[in-house]
Amino acid sequence: GLEILHKDGRTWLACWCILAGNRLRMFWGLDRPEEISIADREIVMDGMCVDAEEGRRYCVFVRRSMYNVSEGDILLRVREEAAFVGWLQRLQASAYFCVI
Repeated sequence: GLEILHKDGRTWLACWCILAGNRLRMFWGLDRPEEISIADREIVMDGMCVDAEEGRRYCVFVRRSMYNVSEGDILLRVREEAAFVGWLQRLQASAYFCVI
C-alpha cells in the first residue's frame, strides 16, 4: 500500500494507486476501488522530477520543479520495503518517457 502526505505536512493518508502510462491515479483508502474511472486525485507525469526523499524511509517525491513548490507536488510513502524500488523505478520511467 501507499500513503500520500497531506498538505498539513504531518498526516499520511492511505491511498490505492494505479500508474497507467503517464498518469498516476490515486484513490483514498487501502482497498481497490470498485470504480476506477474516477480517481480522487490524478497527476500527469509529463516532465515530473521523481526521486527518493532523503531522510524519509521508503518515500518518493514527485515534483514539477526541483526549485519551486507547486500545487501538484506530492510525497508518497511505500509501506513495504520490497515494493519501494519497484514504485520508484516505475514512476521515474513514466516521467522520463513522457519527456522523450
